[in-house]
Parts: sequence; structure tokens; C-alpha cells
Amino acid sequence: MFTGTPCQVSGLKQYLLNDYENLLTVDFVCHGVPSPLVWREYLQTLSIPKNIVGESIVLSSHTDKPVISDINFRDKLAGWKKYGFVVRTRPIPDMDRNNNYIPEDQVLLREPFYENIFMRGFLNDIYLRPSCYDCQVKSGKSGADITMGDFWGIDNYLPEFDDDKGVSIVLVQSEKGITLIDNCSMSMSSIPVGYQQVLNGNQALEHSAYCAKKYREYFWNRRDGLSSISRTLKKMKPSLIRRTLSFVRRSLKK
Repeated sequence: MFTGTPCQVSGLKQYLLNDYENLLTVDFVCHGVPSPLVWREYLQTLSIPKNIVGESIVLSSHTDKPVISDINFRDKLAGWKKYGFVVRTRPIPDMDRNNNYIPEDQVLLREPFYENIFMRGFLNDIYLRPSCYDCQVKSGKSGADITMGDFWGIDNYLPEFDDDKGVSIVLVQSEKGITLIDNCSMSMSSIPVGYQQVLNGNQALEHSAYCAKKYREYFWNRRDGLSSISRTLKKMKPSLIRRTLSFVRRSLKK
């Protein structure tokens, strides 16, 4: 089984040039892929002591250098709809290499997705890969057997099935996918729904991320660590005057 972004699945299919019977491919509803450069720069800030980064940083001691052991983009401690961004670390123990002791992981950072600076820039499409703004493998064109994702909006259709712990959508797109799902049907709770219900909360199934060109260029031309993300987001936020004018226009149209 190969899992990846739709473009990765498409790339594999084009490389193999053959539909192998024992190959199952799974992609997901893809928002887009952020810049690896921005991601590396963000990770570097996580090793800075908490009095520089912020109160949410917790190190095991002033002398330990944290080693990132886990990053969770969808921590559900506060629920699925208010998912968090969590980084855990494992301090390097002062022991010889023959000692099997593994120190307990510690939470280095825990923030709601709407407060984490990297997630905010990512969700506002500031630094996605250029190809993500014109994705060629939307609408099931990747050739994947199964597409998975979050069922955003399920509370509008199946509120009794929504426990705020996360509900997935599973789009079956081949005979191999049907066979797999049929074999798994006894081990999972599932309800068939219409494609339009899924699409309403997952426009990324068919549409590429919108490229606000001037803000993207503003970010890359003035890139200077995390501060450039904050500056770009602030610039994207409409002023009070523009928000008021927009509200008046909408009211007049009604």
C-alpha cells in the first residue's frame, strides 16, 4: 500500500506505467503542501529557550538540547474541530550508548491551530508550493484507489454520528478500493453519504488553493523568519474601514 498526496500517487502511477494487482494506492483531500524551507526555518525556532519564543515552550532544563520526537498537526485534546498543533521532545540523556533508558517525551509546544504561526500561514495559503495553486490531479485524477479526509460539516448532516473526536470520509474509486472497504466493513462504523455533502465541506477535492499573488510575493520578498509570516497575515487582514464598507455593500445588495 502506497499513501501520499494526490500528486505523489499520480507520479508513482506514471513512473510504473502498469496497474499492479498487489498495489493499493491511497491519497487524501489535499489542501496543499507548504514550503519545506519555511518549515525548516520554523523548526529551528523551537529549540530557542522559552523566554525568547513564548510561554508555551517548555524545556526539560536549561542545559538539555531538545530532540523533536513527535509532531502532531491534529491533536484532539480540545476536540476535533478545535484541533491543536503539538510538538514533543525527548531530551538527550547523559548516559553511555549501552544504557537502554529512554526518557519520557515532553510537550515542547501546544497551541490551537488558529494561534500557531506556522499553521496560520499555511491555512492562509501564503507559502504553498507553486504547483498547489494550479493542481492537475483534483477530482480523483490522481488514480488513487481510495481517497480519505476529514468530514468537515458532518454536524450538518449526521449530528448523531459526530462525536468531535474526528470523522473521516472515505471515497472509493476503484474495484480494489471496493474490495478493501468490504473486507474492513465489520471493523469500522460507517454510513454512506452523498458526494455533494462531502464536497460542501471539502472544496479542496475539486478546487486548488487560491493564490493571493500580492501577499505571497510580499511574504517571499520580505522573508525574515516568523516575523515575516506575522507581517503578511496582518497585511492580509482587512482594516476596520474596509470591513465596514464590505458590510454596507452586502447589506445594500440584500
